[in-house]
Amino acid sequence: MNTYSLEFLKRDWQGAGYDLGFAAVFDRNSVNQRSVRVFAGRVAEYVASISLKYLSADCPNAWQTVSAGEIEQFLSGRFHWHNTQLLVLEVTTICGFSGYVEINQPDQLIVGGPSESYYKGNSAEDLAMAIEIMEVTRFAAEGFGDGFGAFGAGSSAIEQAKELRALGRQPNLTSVINGEAFALSLVKQCTELREL
Repeated sequence: MNTYSLEFLKRDWQGAGYDLGFAAVFDRNSVNQRSVRVFAGRVAEYVASISLKYLSADCPNAWQTVSAGEIEQFLSGRFHWHNTQLLVLEVTTICGFSGYVEINQPDQLIVGGPSESYYKGNSAEDLAMAIEIMEVTRFAAEGFGDGFGAFGAGSSAIEQAKELRALGRQPNLTSVINGEAFALSLVKQCTELREL
């Protein structure tokens, strides 16, 4: 996990308004039209509520939105990954995590949200929520193949995930990851930050 971002948050946990996220990078050849469509469909089936927005090459400065009831139709019809710069699923999970699942060209995924979304103060609820987050990342590994993941604040999580890949290490994010172990680590780090 990302100790730099944790040190950063320790200095100003209280009103910082920082987003925390679990970020991952995958093989860019595996993140394609079909795999993105299947992944987004799995997430839509898994969460309590969802909406979708995206930036396209044709309209890079204006969000285009898709309502929850139209996501499946959009993904199987109008959606073209090669023309998409950024796809964001805004989600609320069953256990109450409210955040986003962001897929960036060509190979990046971030499951993130405001820092306060990661901590409810009840260890059982926090763990259940973290397990849901890790389940979403497992869907990504199933669709995009093995990847490199890290937890942290702002862009530091994606930077660490890229660094892990650049070091040539074994991927730490696979379809058979121990999501509960990742989730326990995530909850532990958030609890430590809140107790400062």
